[in-house]
Amino acid sequence: MVKAKKLMIQTFTKEQVVSIFEQPDKETFTGYRDFTMMMVLLERGMRISELCNLKTGDIFFKESEIRITNGKGGRARRVPFQQTCGKIIRKYLDIRGDLETDAMFVNIDSDKISTRALQDKMQVYGCAADITGVRVSPHTFRHTMAKFYILNGDDPFTLRRILGHASLKMVDYYVEIFSSDIKQQHKKFSPVENMKRIL
Repeated sequence: MVKAKKLMIQTFTKEQVVSIFEQPDKETFTGYRDFTMMMVLLERGMRISELCNLKTGDIFFKESEIRITNGKGGRARRVPFQQTCGKIIRKYLDIRGDLETDAMFVNIDSDKISTRALQDKMQVYGCAADITGVRVSPHTFRHTMAKFYILNGDDPFTLRRILGHASLKMVDYYVEIFSSDIKQQHKKFSPVENMKRIL
């Protein structure tokens, strides 16, 4: 039997992430909105449709959670966010102000931002950051989040729940393709290697 061709998964480097986040003009509403959207994508690895469909009532600051009501396959889930991301979301909501719509992320006409608009914005930021060799897209943020999560040593079961995968199959694939990165991390942080000076 011929095995199915494996997916090609691209991710950003830490340097590329920093460069992309430097591109939006955070002194403007749209710039800070885009900065916030990218931050949430990197923090929680959401799908673009899940991000664009968020409502203001889906943010729970007391619990530090975001509620995704209609994920892939109609599955709902809650995903945590940390302090830095929480502060950015709060500031964005203050800038956004009170609107008739409950859409979390809106354009200058107070309409829910479209997935196409976000994709186009990211490509502009990618060009401005002079990023080559990797597609600058919301899904690349999702893959990058998964990569950093694995490299930081967190467990695949929690990652599966955060990303909203029905099974561990995709998470196992992440582990497989990032194995070389894991080896480099282990070489850098190996307890034994770092004890050479006293052995």
